[in-house]
Amino acid sequence: MGRRFELLSRHQNWGENRVMYPDEEGRVRSLPASWTTAGAVDPYVVLSAGRSLLHLQDLFALVETVRALLSVRESERAKAGRRGVK
Repeated sequence: MGRRFELLSRHQNWGENRVMYPDEEGRVRSLPASWTTAGAVDPYVVLSAGRSLLHLQDLFALVETVRALLSVRESERAKAGRRGVK
């Protein structure tokens, strides 16, 4: 089981629902509500029952990122080849 915190408030910050709590020194800290029992349960997590680490949309985004990085790498290699650099 995780840690317990005193819930001070709940706010929409940085584009997500966050909970505010005091740390050990009394400073107000925040966490995404989804990381806590105060957050709504993600239906994907419930349906996958822990069998998948990523949402399908996240996998598609990863594929696009890798494609973009490979494209940049190939472009840099082509430029280096034209200059005679190995």
